[in-house]
Amino acid sequence: MALEERIVKKHLYEWLLDHNSLTIPELGKFEATPTSASIQAGVYKFLPPNKKVTFHATHDASNTELCEVLMARENLTTEQANYTIQTFVQKVKEALASRQRYELEGFGMLNQINDETVIFRIDEETNVEGDSFGLPGLYPKPLVHDTAEPAGQASSLTRTNPDLPAYVPQDDKEDDFVPVTKPHIHATATSKTPEDDITVEEKIVSRSGDRFLILLLTLMFLAGIVFVIWLITDSNNLSSTANKKEEKVKEDKKEPIKEEKKEEPKQAPKEDFEKTPPKSTTPTIDYPTNSNYVAGFSWLPQQPANLSQILHNTRAGKAYTVLGSFDKPENAYSFYNNLVKRGVATACMVAPVAGNTRYRVCLGKFESVEQATKEGLAFGKVNSMAFFILTY
Repeated sequence: MALEERIVKKHLYEWLLDHNSLTIPELGKFEATPTSASIQAGVYKFLPPNKKVTFHATHDASNTELCEVLMARENLTTEQANYTIQTFVQKVKEALASRQRYELEGFGMLNQINDETVIFRIDEETNVEGDSFGLPGLYPKPLVHDTAEPAGQASSLTRTNPDLPAYVPQDDKEDDFVPVTKPHIHATATSKTPEDDITVEEKIVSRSGDRFLILLLTLMFLAGIVFVIWLITDSNNLSSTANKKEEKVKEDKKEPIKEEKKEEPKQAPKEDFEKTPPKSTTPTIDYPTNSNYVAGFSWLPQQPANLSQILHNTRAGKAYTVLGSFDKPENAYSFYNNLVKRGVATACMVAPVAGNTRYRVCLGKFESVEQATKEGLAFGKVNSMAFFILTY
């Protein structure tokens, strides 16, 4: 519910407690006509003074009474008060258009009868008479003649209201009135004895006790089932955990099987092997040698483009036919470049190794000393060149 609705409903009810009318602009006028105390027919109920509230759709739209009430009691400005009233009126009209009713909680109900008629029905227990506010309706217990007195004597009690039905005497009770909120007590009191009331109360207490006992036993039974399930589950978990621990202990106690390592033949360290000087062999030459072949070489000191491929610096157990040996790499490069220039495609070089600083320029690299010697003799005999075999 919007705040504006609560504010208007509150002050509408409180205003009518002390006043007889209140106009809500653009909605209608509430009028409260005072009524005296009365007896409600059929149930003999005394009603305190009240007001009869009616609603009229016709009103003075320029009436500012409600606006002034809200400004004084809610500390609102004129704009705020008018906005609150307009919001309330809009909510009421929307409810009447959609549901044909609008409820004023604790006060009454606005009902849409037709397009032009709206009526107001006040709640039965609502009292808008300020002096009677809070007074409940009362059910009287009439007084009757004492029929037990001898004839001829004046009765000590007389009926206070001759229009009320005959009074049936009860056991001594001190209550003069029964509250309006429990009219059924008065209606059934004449047909039950105290013994009947005690029996009924005992039955109610007995049934309540039985229900409580059944509920308690049911809860205890369910708790027992849950406890048994928990014990079974917990025991299974414990046994499973114990088995796992036992298996783990057994596995830990097992001695690891040592694998026998095969002894590998010891090899000389690579560093020592590389430091061992390569073996050189000078074959027997049966032809005359001279320097005529080399004398025609030009100076070509450029580093070969394929140096990484033709320069051998790792021992591989091959046999090299060496044609020249040089301290400076430029001289070795020039000798190699001239061999290639003259068509020796197998030419290569051996880098300095094992403390030797010389670059060897070779006719080629061969798988055996015999093959290297054979190729060297064939080349040397044609070109009158000496050579030696390097095993590296």
